[in-house]
Amino acid sequence: MPFFLLFLIFPLAELMVFAMLSAKIGFLTCLCLCFLAAILGAALIQQQGLRRFQDMRAVLNGDPWPLDDIFDSVCALIAGVLLIIPGFITDIFAIILLIPKARKGLHRAMGRHRTQNTDIIEGEFERIEPDKKTLGGDKFE
Repeated sequence: MPFFLLFLIFPLAELMVFAMLSAKIGFLTCLCLCFLAAILGAALIQQQGLRRFQDMRAVLNGDPWPLDDIFDSVCALIAGVLLIIPGFITDIFAIILLIPKARKGLHRAMGRHRTQNTDIIEGEFERIEPDKKTLGGDKFE
């Protein structure tokens, strides 16, 4: 039920912000800003997709995984998607994701909540071949 409310309340909030802002700066200006944000978001997604492809090629060639760069690229991709979604609230979240210090803070916050399983179980094993008699193999010979 709360997830449903999110889909109901969030678009209404976007419409309210759009209406208030269009009353201040004009409807056509708001509409142009939404289109400009969508174009910027599409360009950002395209640029980050190409960059990730180049990074994956470097990893396949033996380079180590650039985890911080991957996190930054994922944030930029999410920001691009948020910019494509019409509305100014999503654009604000996208701009926040594009600020390097905000990304670093988010990365640190996510790192604190990540659970790391450090339990190591050591042991030895021995492979035992099955015996025909224990499996009932002598009945069918």
